[in-house]
Amino acid sequence: MKIKATLFVLVIWGHLTLLDLMFINHRGLVILWQENSRYQTILTHLFIVLLTFLLYLALVKLQQRMAALHKTGS
Repeated sequence: MKIKATLFVLVIWGHLTLLDLMFINHRGLVILWQENSRYQTILTHLFIVLLTFLLYLALVKLQQRMAALHKTGS
């Protein structure tokens, strides 16, 4: 579970960072490396990853409880 959780956090952080790093306008690809390397941006990404991970943990717990409830009910 620890490796799975670590990979989850790394994938979410990488995905979020890459999505925030660049966009395409009518002139082509724009890379925002200066904006993306600010402390405020990095902290925002880490906060979003933390919230996403907490939601993931809550959903896993809920799924486990639902499975246990379903087993005891049948």
